[in-house]
Amino acid sequence: MGFFKYLKNRSLRIDILSIFLLLIGLSSLSIIGYNYSRMTDSIMDFSKGVILRASAVSIERIYNLIDDAEDIAETAIHLLNDPEDFSIENRSLINYMFQVIEDHPNIYGLYYGRPDGSLLEVVNLDAAYQTHFIYDPSKPLPNDSAYALRYIDRSKTNAPDTWYYKDKNLKTIAEETQPNTTSNPTIRPWYIGAVQAKGELFWTPVYHYDPMGEPGITVSEALILPNGQASACVGVDISLERFSHFLTDQKIGKDGKAFVLDTSGHVIIPEEVHEAGITKKVIDAAYREMGPHHMDPFVFYSDDVPYLALAQTFPVTNAMNWIILIVAPLHDFMGPFIKTQREVALISVLILAITALLIIYFSKRISGPIVLLAKETEKIRNLDFSSETRVPSNIREIKLMDDSIAAMRLAIRSFGRYIPKEIVAQLIKTEREIEIGGEKKEISVLFSDIEGFTSIAETMPPEKLMPLLAEYFDLFSNILLRHQGNIDKFIGDGIMALWGAPKDNREQALHACTAALEAEAAIARLNESFAKTGKPMLRTRIGIDTGEAVVGNVGTKERMNYTAMGNIVNTASRLQTANKTYHTSILVSERVVAKIQGKFLFRPLDIVELKGKKEKTKIYELMDPALPGQAELAGLFTEAFDLYQKDPAAAKPLFLKIKASFPGDFPTSLYTQHGSKFGF
Repeated sequence: MGFFKYLKNRSLRIDILSIFLLLIGLSSLSIIGYNYSRMTDSIMDFSKGVILRASAVSIERIYNLIDDAEDIAETAIHLLNDPEDFSIENRSLINYMFQVIEDHPNIYGLYYGRPDGSLLEVVNLDAAYQTHFIYDPSKPLPNDSAYALRYIDRSKTNAPDTWYYKDKNLKTIAEETQPNTTSNPTIRPWYIGAVQAKGELFWTPVYHYDPMGEPGITVSEALILPNGQASACVGVDISLERFSHFLTDQKIGKDGKAFVLDTSGHVIIPEEVHEAGITKKVIDAAYREMGPHHMDPFVFYSDDVPYLALAQTFPVTNAMNWIILIVAPLHDFMGPFIKTQREVALISVLILAITALLIIYFSKRISGPIVLLAKETEKIRNLDFSSETRVPSNIREIKLMDDSIAAMRLAIRSFGRYIPKEIVAQLIKTEREIEIGGEKKEISVLFSDIEGFTSIAETMPPEKLMPLLAEYFDLFSNILLRHQGNIDKFIGDGIMALWGAPKDNREQALHACTAALEAEAAIARLNESFAKTGKPMLRTRIGIDTGEAVVGNVGTKERMNYTAMGNIVNTASRLQTANKTYHTSILVSERVVAKIQGKFLFRPLDIVELKGKKEKTKIYELMDPALPGQAELAGLFTEAFDLYQKDPAAAKPLFLKIKASFPGDFPTSLYTQHGSKFGF
């Protein structure tokens, strides 16, 4: 609503600026938008091409490695036609195994297993990332270690597991033996699967190699005898770490990475996903977004960050499918483009700013006289007739407006001599005549006065009394206004304030009590400064009531006042006066307590007939919980007061106990000496 109101009351300069800036802005935005759209499409096509090529290369390298492993397994199994060939003394077999590992650096290991649990294995230490002895992990291998020949000999009673570590020339440079080994190839997945495959190639799922614990997969094949039994099995290992190197070698933008997942979305490669860069959370978001058949690049978001991704499913074996997922922050590809766009936008903004300065200058030359005339009319609207400014101009319309404004200023200045300026101001503001009348509203009323002010006034000269009273009123009034109070009038040394009129206030009683407590504390601090300068103390007494009253304009057609009338107004005034009897500062009615009970600290003082009232009223003291002991006093006094209403004699010991703890509490003294027999 405020914006539409502004549009209806905009200045001429704004119109001039808006038209020119709109034209320039539309031109700049059209050029930037077209350029952005074309560049975005081009970069997206380029980005998709990058990840498609990276995916194709990664899958091809994985397939090549898998094909090599299958060829090795199929060839190696036929070299072991006779069980007697299975021996570490079979140099031709050993040399073949080393030749295979040397020619295929991505192969982790090649090995044969026998039904009796014997094992003959060659391991590529570089592919295995093995740097220490197997059975003595604290002992590093010689620096030139390249391969390892492992032999588990079940023909011996102690079943030794021996490792021969060799350099690149296949010279043994270290060895270790573990007697009574628990390693047994016949219980490993590769062996069991090969036996069950009956002479066909078998691929294991991902598992951990024995004994290094390296994760990987194995292709194996069994040598089946005519009786259907397996005489030996061959296995070829490919570690996941080697697959991982294939993926990390692919450069995909600045921070893009490739991953291998199983069909359930579990990350296979790499084995661990670090929390820096492409996190597990990002991978999960990509997997959810790709869908079951998503084979094209797509954009997805994780934590409001855009990413470009490609997911392609490929069969590793007949029984096992993997998904290669490539993910890269879109900013890797769009970053330079965004930088260029920002530079273009900055240049456009600079051009727009320079143009705007020129338009502002010329618009001021055009609209300046009109703006000055508008300011002069606003002064008249605010009843400021001090200005004698005339606006010189060679434009006939502006000169005519200047003459009219000067005549109007003179006429209203003369009119103000016949009626009060305040009435004129209200007439101009509301644009309608003020009428006598009122309405019923629920409001809260506060009355205050200064204790013993008459005595203070008699002992002080007016030139000292009035500044003192002005300082007090200024402090109190600011607090009332800050808490949404409407000051109705000043009555001598007292103040009457309203909440809920003329503006509605749903928490009027709360605001009234808050203002009263804050005023009491502020006046206490004021009295401290008065004491240092020898000024008299000003102790304030306050009464508050809430309820329905008549509010509106009262008076005559010539003089009116906005005020409130009704029972609660009289009650608030009587409560303020009642503070004299109980030596209290703030008294409130039962209606106030009912409105905001639990939000302030109250204690019931009495059930009395207020002066000028026939019905009895329960009155309460509003206490400051920040003062020491006030909360305890309120609780004890309330307990004693409630008992007093039922059995005055039984309540007296409680009041005596309170008096012992709070000897200065005057209401307690009243009950211990006389009981509640006070009217006023």
